[in-house]
Amino acid sequence: MDKTYTRKDVSNDSIELTVTIPADAFIKSYNTLLEKESKGANIKGFRKGSVPSEMIEGKVKDSILFETFERVAPLYVSNAVATESIEIVAPPAYKDIPKLVKGEDIVFTVVCTIMPEFKLGNMKKIKVEKSKVEVDEKEMESVMKELEQRKTKAKAGTDEWVAEIAKSLYLENVKTMKEFKEEIKERLMSQKEMNVRKEQESSALKQAIELCKITIPQAAVDYEAIEREQSFLHTLEEKKITMEQFLNGNNIKIETMREMWKKDAVDALQTDVFLKLYGKEKGLEITETELDEEVNKIKKEHEGHNHDYYDDPQWKEYVRRVLVKQKAYDAFILAIFPVGKEKKGK
Repeated sequence: MDKTYTRKDVSNDSIELTVTIPADAFIKSYNTLLEKESKGANIKGFRKGSVPSEMIEGKVKDSILFETFERVAPLYVSNAVATESIEIVAPPAYKDIPKLVKGEDIVFTVVCTIMPEFKLGNMKKIKVEKSKVEVDEKEMESVMKELEQRKTKAKAGTDEWVAEIAKSLYLENVKTMKEFKEEIKERLMSQKEMNVRKEQESSALKQAIELCKITIPQAAVDYEAIEREQSFLHTLEEKKITMEQFLNGNNIKIETMREMWKKDAVDALQTDVFLKLYGKEKGLEITETELDEEVNKIKKEHEGHNHDYYDDPQWKEYVRRVLVKQKAYDAFILAIFPVGKEKKGK
């Protein structure tokens, strides 16, 4: 396909493509659709499938012209986007619907939203508050009271009760109340340390995004939010629940849900952009061996399922991108929370 477009970089997140569909290519597609329409027409005096196209063209011309444009235009847009290596983050938006005339070139303009270029900020400016994790008596009392309310054969507080509850919690070699409380306290401590660590990592990531001044184009946010809404609707359909039933049952408005989806979209897109940027700046890559190992792992997890996409280069490239982002996240967290320093601090 010859070059049938011109490019105009409008801003750091917007590119306009003015596309031309040659008259001969457009009329060829138009005639194909017109012929298909005529074969399904019922006109007295003609057998079905033998109605001349010109006999129905007057009535269906406008709709066929528009259908032709709907079918052909995306092909020319896709070609232009691919040729220019434009990484769009939302479907191209048509600035206008052109005048559709048989025998004339069709010229129209689409706006392509791209992700702006960002620079990695100074990660040394990230400050994470250190929290001392403790389990106090009130927390222990609350947990013990909850455990005592469970139905057991043994009387609460006895060694037999301790053994019965410990077994249900997969606590090995616990026989006395003292040992039991020590194990419970250790579990609570581990859970609290994990929660604190998650909060610290989340705070560090948020600061990193702010330092890189990552802002997401609105078109990308809107598109991602719509995708989330459609995915949620699909989940409801599988459970045979309507959106109205869900909203009424949870006493929530659709507007609130949509705001939530938009916020989630922003967070996800910002994180995605940062991890790509961090990985690129640090020169992180996935080797063929690492990729093959992950692919084989996925195959093993879904053994027995026939998935043709396992050998699809595009799918493998998707897996590679996911692995790069995970490697970038791990490297970022390690840089903010060096293992050596943590051990030294303890």
